[in-house]
Amino acid sequence: MRKRSPAALGVFAFLFAVLAVGGMLCPIHNTLSKAAMIVGWFGLLITLIELAWRRRFLRLGFVLILVAMVLVFVLPGRRWDRQAIRARYADYLRSYEGVRYVWGGEGRLGIDCSGLPRRAYRDALLAEGLVTFNGTLTRLWLDQWWNDAGAKAMGEGTEGRLIPLARQDPAHSDERLEPGDVAIINANTHSVVYLGDGRWIEADPGAGRVLIHDVRTEGRSFLGVSPRVFRWRELVDEKT
Repeated sequence: MRKRSPAALGVFAFLFAVLAVGGMLCPIHNTLSKAAMIVGWFGLLITLIELAWRRRFLRLGFVLILVAMVLVFVLPGRRWDRQAIRARYADYLRSYEGVRYVWGGEGRLGIDCSGLPRRAYRDALLAEGLVTFNGTLTRLWLDQWWNDAGAKAMGEGTEGRLIPLARQDPAHSDERLEPGDVAIINANTHSVVYLGDGRWIEADPGAGRVLIHDVRTEGRSFLGVSPRVFRWRELVDEKT
């Protein structure tokens, strides 16, 4: 088989990089953008390995990166610290304050009401999984990343990923709510997320950006009449 020239490999590396970065920066995450990211990153690494094949240390470095990307998802699994994940999740949620609203968006360049809790939660899963070398959490991140869900699907529990908290009534009180709990409102068309201390966060299509509400100063009108509350399965206490 004819070996490709360094110039040709450079072109391939550039095209794969554009594909990978484009998939990452695209605010609307769908099957196409996710496939672009996967093909782009793996294609880029394989091309760089071939390009650096004559240079042992570079070749080894790129191979190790490729192996690490795979190993992250085959680490052994174990129980996790719910409070640590919840704290990371709340921090990620707050970090999106002011980001513009984009229907179907799921990133810093634009995000919608259901994308906000999904993105913040899965980022928390990945961060905690990498820090604690917990393969269960990194695999959960991959599942959450690939299987998106809009507000309607979240209101239906997204195939068991969200657990309904039937006794909670955020329209009147935040009692017994935990940071990160998701309220589905307006007939399964919108979601808001509890941050703790009477504060809620949402990607508001009316305001065109992510807002934080404080019920102590604003009241609870943004929660509608009969919100339903859900908690991510991994954060549910067995006694809840």
